[in-house]
Amino acid sequence: MPRLALSLVCLAGAVFAACLRAQDGAERAGAWSPLARHGGSLRGLAVVDATVAWASGDGGAIWRTTDGGASWRNVAPREAAAWDFRDVEAWDGNRALAMVAGTPARVLRTDDGGASWRTVLADERKGAFFDAMAFAGDVGVLFGDPIDGAFSVWTTRDGGSTWKAVGGADLPAPLPGEAAFAASGSCVAVAGYPGAETFWIATGGGSRARMLRGAANGWTAIDLPLPAGAPSRGAFGQAWRGDRGIVVGGDYADTAIGGVAFTSDGGRTWQTMPEFGGFRSAVAWVDDEHALAVGSHGETSLRFDRSVSTTDGAIGFHALAVGRDGAVLAAGADGRISRRSSQPRRPLRLARLFADHMVVPAATSVRVRGFATAGARVRLAASWGVEAEALVANDGSFGCELATPREPGGPHGFTVACGEEQVAVRDVLAGDVWLASGQSNMEMQLGKAGWSAGIDGHEAAIAAANLPTLRVFTVTRRASEQPQDDCEGVWQVCTPAVAHEFSAVGFHFARALQQARQRPFGLVVSAWGGTVAEAWTSAAGLREFPEFAGQLAALRGGADAPPAALRAAFWRAVEAAPGGEFAPVAMPDVWSRSGLGGFDGAVEYRLEVTVPAAWAGSDCVLELGPVDDMDRATWDGERIGGMERDGAWATPRAYAIPGRLVTAGDHELRLRVADTSGEGGLAGPAAALRLARRGEATATLSLREGWQRRELASLAQLPPWPRDGGPNRASVLWNGMIAPLQPFPFAGAIWYQGESNRGRADQYARLLPALVRDWRRGFGEQLAFHCVQIAPFGYDGDTGQTAELREAQAAILALPNTGMAITLDVGDAADIHPRNKLPVGERLAALARSRTYGDAVPCEGPALVAARREGERAVLSFRCDGDLALAGDSGFELAGPDGVFRPAVARLVDGMVELRAAGLSAPAAVRYAWAAVPAWSLRSSHGLPAAPFRAALR
Repeated sequence: MPRLALSLVCLAGAVFAACLRAQDGAERAGAWSPLARHGGSLRGLAVVDATVAWASGDGGAIWRTTDGGASWRNVAPREAAAWDFRDVEAWDGNRALAMVAGTPARVLRTDDGGASWRTVLADERKGAFFDAMAFAGDVGVLFGDPIDGAFSVWTTRDGGSTWKAVGGADLPAPLPGEAAFAASGSCVAVAGYPGAETFWIATGGGSRARMLRGAANGWTAIDLPLPAGAPSRGAFGQAWRGDRGIVVGGDYADTAIGGVAFTSDGGRTWQTMPEFGGFRSAVAWVDDEHALAVGSHGETSLRFDRSVSTTDGAIGFHALAVGRDGAVLAAGADGRISRRSSQPRRPLRLARLFADHMVVPAATSVRVRGFATAGARVRLAASWGVEAEALVANDGSFGCELATPREPGGPHGFTVACGEEQVAVRDVLAGDVWLASGQSNMEMQLGKAGWSAGIDGHEAAIAAANLPTLRVFTVTRRASEQPQDDCEGVWQVCTPAVAHEFSAVGFHFARALQQARQRPFGLVVSAWGGTVAEAWTSAAGLREFPEFAGQLAALRGGADAPPAALRAAFWRAVEAAPGGEFAPVAMPDVWSRSGLGGFDGAVEYRLEVTVPAAWAGSDCVLELGPVDDMDRATWDGERIGGMERDGAWATPRAYAIPGRLVTAGDHELRLRVADTSGEGGLAGPAAALRLARRGEATATLSLREGWQRRELASLAQLPPWPRDGGPNRASVLWNGMIAPLQPFPFAGAIWYQGESNRGRADQYARLLPALVRDWRRGFGEQLAFHCVQIAPFGYDGDTGQTAELREAQAAILALPNTGMAITLDVGDAADIHPRNKLPVGERLAALARSRTYGDAVPCEGPALVAARREGERAVLSFRCDGDLALAGDSGFELAGPDGVFRPAVARLVDGMVELRAAGLSAPAAVRYAWAAVPAWSLRSSHGLPAAPFRAALR
């Protein structure tokens, strides 16, 4: 509302440093570091990340930084010297919107960092005054004070390029004196999930503070329990995370009066927190549990369990914003902008993908990601002569763009330093790097490992797997409600000692492609058996699928305590359990066979390990085989690894022990194992229990003998373990197993999945291309994508679903740089996991060579081009690498106008396929290999089979 413009501009304050005690009892330092002092009053603030921010205010100010606040530039248009910019929204360093409050109220847009601006919305009506705007992605809302007895509201769905006015008749009527406060640009918000956004507008000045809610079913008004009844009182700022919302306000004329309201049910009900600490004009979430509020005379740290901690003092901040990486900035009187550092010291660590033996793509750049103390500077130096540096964001993460070696080869290395800390990554090769993903037929291991009994020819393949320049990183299974910034896994150099653990399809693909291209090769395998495609697609990538909206919404709210907090509490209790006496136990230890058949809870194992003197200082890997369900391992009391979550009961454990912990002599290994239902313990082969010296296939110590065990606590004695709902939920595998890999510049991805989506072919024909587009947004538009068409298998009760799914898989071929390997000839009607994986990997490699790298190699079987009717016969023409060849049963069928298909006789005529069906004089449609386990006959002279198809005859 306009009357606030002069009321707060004269309020001054000082930047302060103070310590806040968080409500969980831990000390957290909270300090503001000044970045700029421009003069005037700043009301608008948009923080993209730790590097890019925009701020706006009176006197025609639109300030922009792209170097973390080291320098700022006023990028407002020249004619704006007298304009009052009350809000600014930004997507990056180039794209932003700036809102002018006064008459004529207007919104300007720039796409070039402020070099030029254009007006995208203007309200020429007398008395028009814009209060604030807000965005979630490209969806936005703007609110202005009432005119002629109606609120002024506009919405946009294209990033503010165009706006649509909401009719006054569609909005709640204003109360006498009701408007909004243009104090911080945060009295409006967009919440909800993509495709079903909700608009929120907080008001004041009337007899009651209210929230206007705009959704698909219209606009409603909800009363807020905040100070009201005076023109200077009401709701000023709001922030949302899923169904959790916080609104702050009070009285700007009497700053001792303040208030906060919160909701955990999407705004249906609101409650207050006591002793809030005075007037606050802006609020923002700083993590999943904590929010921060600022005002002209104070700051408040809030926790969503209704606890608050207030710092007194004249802070003088009006606006507050948090970037996508957790960077927290505030702006206020005198044009001051400050950054808040509230994180404790965090040891330097790289994301696990960036580790010894990794492969990086040659002649490009890689964003090396990691974690360190917020606000620190990280420097990276590579042995091939390049350097890079980055600022650690407020959430403790960083990313350094590192130029990779121009030529394939190695070994190379690089170091990452932060202050006195340093991490060295050794034995790095430059070459080709691909991603392999999907369900069990991609996950199926080469040899006898896990649930795989070994594929055809695995003995010979493993024996010949001494391929030191082929490296594999297998992502540990993880379903996550929210996108993760890291994953578990280690790079393994391909040797006969470890090759049996590799994805069989991935291994044969990588070996064939490496042999053809003669360069180092890296393969990252991220797969999980029995999973659906929507689980591997991000929430944003599923925006066009309303059928998944409910699943996505369920991931964003609900429980009073988030699953992560419940899991942490469970493991704290496991660590604190006193336990009984240790007793010897034979390994492997399956609980149902060793006296714990009915036990659910936590058990601790210990083993004394004697390290040879020759191993001192060597990096080692602890291998344990699968552990049912979850575990946490320590070496001399220091945690070295663990799988502290559901779904990993069949995953073999391999935990890295850094050389600094490996000294000659005796060490204590402890393993805490938790089981929440069913079987428990260590069920892998005895040979899987060992300590290996990294990089030396023959340097191993058996760990089978000498173990002791004791019970720690039953499940009933521990806090409840939150069930995560499993992996077959929309977006959860993208969150846990794909997002942590981005934005690594893979050359391409290979994909073997579809069995779990069988029966939803129409949806899959849209879903798989959506997944490809989604991954390309994260990994780069250059990402090749080659998939495997599901193999023949005798599904019970199949009435065409398998054939329809195969047809749906082919929908990705409409996208550039895609391909499909056909498997009609390598399936097993009695086994959904056919053991003949060599041709599958080699066909994927041929697709990569031809479609991605441009080699002149056959990669595709016959593909239908045209189907026409000539009297009683059908004539089909094909595109084919090589000549057409027919062998075996036809697999072709023809149907007349009645739609009933009958077997057809096929023969080759002038390079085409001629079909005739007995008793059919007017064929109208054709189909080929249209069954779960079909007959087939058509292939190329290179031996590549044709894909199943169906078509109308022209």
